[in-house]
Amino acid sequence: MTETTHIAGGVKLEVRGVHKRYGEREVLRNTQLTIEPGQFIAIVGRSGCGKSTLLRL
Repeated sequence: MTETTHIAGGVKLEVRGVHKRYGEREVLRNTQLTIEPGQFIAIVGRSGCGKSTLLRL
């Protein structure tokens, strides 16, 4: 059984083609992310892979 929850007035977050470097270290390369209204996500990865940098944008 599938349930659908409708979120009134939600906001879509979309990030496309983002690049970020710290000196010679490239931490984000052509990054794309779409979060639909009401959607929950988790950002996971090894240390230094750009998780915090992505969230600071």
